[in-house]
Amino acid sequence: MAAPKKKPEDLPDEEVKGLKLRLPVDLLAEVDAAVKSRRPAPSRHQWILEAIYEKLARDASE
Repeated sequence: MAAPKKKPEDLPDEEVKGLKLRLPVDLLAEVDAAVKSRRPAPSRHQWILEAIYEKLARDASE
């Protein structure tokens, strides 16, 4: 089993790389609605990171 990956907030700045993400307006509205429905509401950034980690874990288990 592979070692768990570190989350970006746990990494030194030199190990984190920014990127520009362009999304359709309708998709972004869905993301924002999902963020607002959670209590406490995470940031949009945190919600997107969680979605990426969940997708990677799901794909790895297939």
